Amino acid sequence: MALRLVASDRAAFAQYLLDSLNRLAGARVDFAAITANTPHIVFDELASRAAIPLISIAETSAEEAKRIGLQKLLLLGTRFTMEGAFYPEVFARHGITVLPPNDNDRAWVHERYVTELLAGDFRDETRQEFHSLIARTRETENIGG
Repeated sequence: MALRLVASDRAAFAQYLLDSLNRLAGARVDFAAITANTPHIVFDELASRAAIPLISIAETSAEEAKRIGLQKLLLLGTRFTMEGAFYPEVFARHGITVLPPNDNDRAWVHERYVTELLAGDFRDETRQEFHSLIARTRETENIGG
């Protein structure tokens, strides 16, 4: 359901997540972390409206990437994550470039993510293709360092 909302109704998606955050606030938690990438599409809106502080995995990841000296990274995930501005913008504030795969590879990654990985269907051939994609991109875009 959540991916359908991301694709068709971002306001409803944000409200869906905000309702959950409000339930957590009602349970008197001190903070929340949204541990999936795609919901970070609406992270800034949630952070401004939530009654509890939120931890951004994009910000935390950027801080760690900077700490270990990375300068250019490949971003894999759902189409929404790979096409979203939230990772590139956050990492850019740390002087790090984040690149999505090219259009064809991006479509392939999204399809494998939603049809296989989310369903718990882990295939050796898919793993090999991901390795190949990463190796190709590392070579052509000089990622990782």
